Amino acid sequence: GLIKSYGLPLLDSECVKSKKFYFNIKGEIKNNLYIQVYSSKVPISRLFFYRLDKKSRLTIECFSKDISVNETIKFSNKIIKKIPIKINIREKDLQTSADEKKYIVTTIRDEKIINEFLQKTKKSNLLPGCWLKFTRDSKINSILNELEKRI
Repeated sequence: GLIKSYGLPLLDSECVKSKKFYFNIKGEIKNNLYIQVYSSKVPISRLFFYRLDKKSRLTIECFSKDISVNETIKFSNKIIKKIPIKINIREKDLQTSADEKKYIVTTIRDEKIINEFLQKTKKSNLLPGCWLKFTRDSKINSILNELEKRI
């Protein structure tokens, strides 16, 4: 919508519907742990163990917005058994969940449109959305570099 509001065409990219589950978990998480899951049998894409507000937490991201809490817990516990963390997730540990739309695949045409948008907004107060960057860290670094240039 933002790009279209600048007189540019809609992007070709389709959204990937996903769901995130946020758990408060028992047990001490000392170091953040991020697990990327590659499976054609399990709709879970990531598990992220971390501490927030002095509590151990877990975020689970799934490639299906239709996955149930029970299915998510079942699949996640199978994955967790293979790592050196003594945690078993339960439904009562669920804090909240959220459906998400992600636009993570871009076409060559999309890249041209995005680059044109970036040129049009270069001297504005908009920070680039890093839509053409792939990894989380490269997006964060790009935003930080842009902020430093503007300060």
